[in-house]
Amino acid sequence: MRAERIFDLVVWLFIAAVGLVTAYVCFGILSSEASGRFQQYSVGGALAGAVVSWSLLTSVYLQLRGSSKELEDLRNRTEELQNKLIRGAPRPQGFDTEVDERQRIVLARPRNWQPKGGTVFDLELAAEEMRKDDTFAAAFRCYFVPIEKDSTPTKEKFYEGELELFAKASDYVSSYSHEIVRLGGEPAGIESLKIIARQFVRTLIKTSPDTRLTETRWEVVSRNEFVGEVFEVDPFELTVGRPTKVTLRGMGFRKGAVCYVNRSKRETEVVNGFTAKATLLDEDVDYPRVLEFALENPDAAGLRTRPFTVMVTQRGHGEEPTELVPQEPSTTEEKAMQDSATEKPSVAGDPFGGAEEKEVFQEIARMRVLCYHEALEKIYIFEFLDDVGDFKDSSARFNRVLASVRFLD
Repeated sequence: MRAERIFDLVVWLFIAAVGLVTAYVCFGILSSEASGRFQQYSVGGALAGAVVSWSLLTSVYLQLRGSSKELEDLRNRTEELQNKLIRGAPRPQGFDTEVDERQRIVLARPRNWQPKGGTVFDLELAAEEMRKDDTFAAAFRCYFVPIEKDSTPTKEKFYEGELELFAKASDYVSSYSHEIVRLGGEPAGIESLKIIARQFVRTLIKTSPDTRLTETRWEVVSRNEFVGEVFEVDPFELTVGRPTKVTLRGMGFRKGAVCYVNRSKRETEVVNGFTAKATLLDEDVDYPRVLEFALENPDAAGLRTRPFTVMVTQRGHGEEPTELVPQEPSTTEEKAMQDSATEKPSVAGDPFGGAEEKEVFQEIARMRVLCYHEALEKIYIFEFLDDVGDFKDSSARFNRVLASVRFLD
């Protein structure tokens, strides 16, 4: 309303100025003559020209203003009728109407059913906006859980519990940090807990050969699954002066993995997800000592398995190291694990039958902000995820999202 008054004032000043300029040009410079009768007054000369200009401009402005006002009234009336139509949807007795203006949906909710939490936003960077080599789309989620007086802990206890979860999940969280921030835009803001953690994920990417549509699905994995683990090196004892090919057995071996012997690369062949072979050099067995074997997967961000030690000993003349013979899985469970490491053909019932499938392991950063809003009786959780390579730049957008948060009473 105030803006409309200011606009009207500016227009009236403009009309007055135009009338004076018109009178000056026509009657001061061009020496025109004019006279007229307005209401019961008789005017002439420059004053008559100014009055004519003012009358004409005022009439045009009032007509335009009236037209725009009519359009605005019509628009408001249309929205009012639309809202009445939405809220007039069928509602059985004992039900309340639930309206989601953002999603443009209305439904009837049983009156004794209460919200138990849910997703508010679930957003992801559009595929066409991603780089060709980017396999993890930046994602933002916002959801809430209700604060229940008898069961939900206090704000301090809730935040402490969240931090304890991250501290105990060392197998799934490589590192994390936290701080207290304030959300909501109020003078003090709502005290919220912000946690930034690094985790490991396995992303499965499927592309249909028919439609060329791509489906991406990811899950958090443990550090051992991401980095891999060596359980056994065969032979378990080496002989001085006799380099050989050794077999490493464990889990999480991927194509392109490299074996390190005392932190030096060696020629490596990955047989499957549980077996790899490494070729030793003369320098590895030139005198009695301890060798440390570690495997590094190509997509493990430079992380290696925990070292597995093997002794190099001085054997008697004529003794040969045991020839390595690949061992079959000893149990049904081990057999199933080995089968899962090999590529599987598409099976019947798979909507992506015959689809091209790609598995990618990578490290991501997860920013998690928990806002315990006692007045609204809700705990809001804001979450942002992206791979560590893009997180520095993309997290700036999330910080702007946080700064824009406002809570409505």
